[in-house]
Amino acid sequence: MIEKLKTCFIVLLVVLAVVGGCLLQYKDVNAGEVRLTQEQQTINIFNRLKHRLPSEYWDIRLIFFKEFNAEATDGVVYFGRPLLRYPDDVKALVLGHELGHEVLGHMVMVNKNTFHEEQDADGFGLMLSTLIGYEPHQTLKDAKVLFSTFRGNKEHGTPTVRLQRMDNQQQYLDTYRDKVFVAIFVASVLLRALIS
Repeated sequence: MIEKLKTCFIVLLVVLAVVGGCLLQYKDVNAGEVRLTQEQQTINIFNRLKHRLPSEYWDIRLIFFKEFNAEATDGVVYFGRPLLRYPDDVKALVLGHELGHEVLGHMVMVNKNTFHEEQDADGFGLMLSTLIGYEPHQTLKDAKVLFSTFRGNKEHGTPTVRLQRMDNQQQYLDTYRDKVFVAIFVASVLLRALIS
């Protein structure tokens, strides 16, 4: 009897999930959802990124300006309006890079960032954008368009070098992630063996 109740309950949950999913899909398609402006979308991405950081960084502000650039200084990330036309994953990468400068203390150390600080901020931005759900390989693919508009400089390196560096960092993260997943799987198998 209890098994039949469990089965009925599971079937009921599945039916509710399917119906709920259809209703949500219907609502999204037909309810005339409010479209966010590019700035609002970017603010949402920025807030998702910074809330992955320790709470002492939650008061970092985002200000839009006219330049085709992004920079961080004294608790403010400046984001150029021309960058709004790029895909959300690239915006997340750029914003994460600038947040990386703040979190890693680059602003305190010197006025101009060094090559190594830019390298660290690139890796930080890629990791942070991945944490909020952007697929890193697609992000790097999309970022090629943005980086191709820059000639490069002493601090950032050439676009080719910069993308290769981030790709190497991503391969390292992929390897680490795979090892963590294997460890979790092995631990769950051992735990199940101990329980049964």
